[in-house]
Amino acid sequence: MHYDAIPKINEDIKRTKRAIIGLGCSFVEGQGAIDQYLWDNYYQPGSREDYNNWKLDNQIVTELITKFPDLQKQNGGSGSIRFIHHETNRAFTSVLAKKYFNGEYAAINLGRRGNGNRATIRDLYYYPDILWDMLEEIIVIFCPSGAERFDVIDDTTQDINNHNRWRTMWPNAHDAGPPITTLWESYRDTIWSDKFEILEVISNIQELLIWCKWRKAKLIVIPAFMRYYDRSTFIKKINQTITKDGNLNFIHRTIPRTLNKEVYKLVDMWPWDNMFYPNDYPTFADLCMGQETTVKWQDSHFYSYLGYGSPDKWITPCGHPSAKSHDLFASILYKHITENL
Repeated sequence: MHYDAIPKINEDIKRTKRAIIGLGCSFVEGQGAIDQYLWDNYYQPGSREDYNNWKLDNQIVTELITKFPDLQKQNGGSGSIRFIHHETNRAFTSVLAKKYFNGEYAAINLGRRGNGNRATIRDLYYYPDILWDMLEEIIVIFCPSGAERFDVIDDTTQDINNHNRWRTMWPNAHDAGPPITTLWESYRDTIWSDKFEILEVISNIQELLIWCKWRKAKLIVIPAFMRYYDRSTFIKKINQTITKDGNLNFIHRTIPRTLNKEVYKLVDMWPWDNMFYPNDYPTFADLCMGQETTVKWQDSHFYSYLGYGSPDKWITPCGHPSAKSHDLFASILYKHITENL
């Protein structure tokens, strides 16, 4: 979250004494949740990740900012648009609080593109300027990202006290690019395994559960896009013997024939009772794909539409839920909250 959002958050907290907090990666932050008018009229299909740096005529930029006041001109680039607040305003956290709950909650969006679960949960500690102690009701919506992502503080960034304080490692080092390839390769070869990632995410959520208990917050957990957040998969991944050499380099894994009872204890540290599957889909991404009329959601991956977007525009050209997907998700969350919490 960017610090320039805090004054409005605090204003809403003072007025409502209630907040909805979104935790997760880009699926929570709202990456790509740009008004469809902009996608349809100004995006060049196939430019993939360049969507966030559209080069437009300055007159068009001025016209668009007039039409959409939450757009900003990007510093240092003629004809560029900064989408971050525009996206956040159309992400489900804001839509749920402002549209469906009619402004009765403050919206606190702690989603951050590229980050993992460790970062988004720990970001709850990094905004002391938010008027937390004034809140009488809190609803936390946690959308776990890929459990393979491992976050550490990035002490080299100039943005250490703001939105970009984390450095995230992934085990697919070929996607890293210089100069962080070595870091990712080291993580993949010496630390990561699928057993590690599940044990890590279980420990991450303990911090969130403690925070929610401290703040008397209600918790809803909905996976963002990975389908392995289920009990049987957790058991399978934890119930492995991982072998590494003297330098901790990964060698192999084996699956024991019998289950140790300690495996069940670890797995049930995950708050399964707090899990919610929107319209019975296993993830937010699958909910989006389920709205498409030309493909089966089970057979088509959301990220396959990177560069062009899905046929019915539920997935954007940047491979994320569209603004109408966030609105649908918010409407389902509203029903779940009003009927069950």
